Amino acid sequence: MTAGASAQAEEAPARDWLLFGSQRLWMAAFEANVVDAAVTLPPGSSTPVLRTSAKSITASDLVPITTLGVRVGSFGGFVSVLPQVNTAASGQVAGGSFRRSEHDIGLSYQLTPSLAMSLIRKWGKFAPTTSPEAQALLGATGKQEGVGTLLGLSASAPLEERLSLFANLGYGPGRFKTSQLFGQTVKTKAQYTLAEMGLAYRLLGPGAIRGVNNVSVQLGYRLQVVDFRDAQLPTLALNGTPIATEVVKLRASTQGLALGLSAVF
Repeated sequence: MTAGASAQAEEAPARDWLLFGSQRLWMAAFEANVVDAAVTLPPGSSTPVLRTSAKSITASDLVPITTLGVRVGSFGGFVSVLPQVNTAASGQVAGGSFRRSEHDIGLSYQLTPSLAMSLIRKWGKFAPTTSPEAQALLGATGKQEGVGTLLGLSASAPLEERLSLFANLGYGPGRFKTSQLFGQTVKTKAQYTLAEMGLAYRLLGPGAIRGVNNVSVQLGYRLQVVDFRDAQLPTLALNGTPIATEVVKLRASTQGLALGLSAVF
């Protein structure tokens, strides 16, 4: 599901197939949680334990998103890549850094000239999943890998001859696998919500450049939220043996303005 595809939904050439591509720069503000760890002495006990908790991290960066796709008749397919980004972290966890990457593969069906539905498969990676304090205490950084299956809708509506409004929506379940303390792997269910809305302005129309049907620029606001329904925060013995587990709900979000350039061939 891409802004480039949806914004151009009603600009398709007369032939039965087309190619499209877009390059966007996402001014993304990111907020998520990592696992912190501390050695504590439970009340009434003389045996210390390792207690974990969730700490929020925040960051902002300029993130490129590249999308390529093809449409044949009413059916289409696309690939979207957000390459690995390394970002300094702040918030409750400062002084560390993290890296993340994502890529999508989708199939779409054009319901009307200006409305399409999509089935999207999304993959993502995030590391580290532990705070700098936990890393220093345990020598464990951890990494998280997730996959989601989303149902999406993409729409566009003309405002003027060259100006149009576009919107993308996506929603669906996800599953994440996180390696954390002492090499343990934790599996978590999640829910993806994607939303993007903005304006597209057609710079070039059919015939301006041979082989190019149109070129447009888009400016919109993009939001991605991942809700973790059953994140686990364990309490461990100092040798790594689990003692108890707290199940909590956590959220990771990325949002900000996105500027894009797209073309249909």
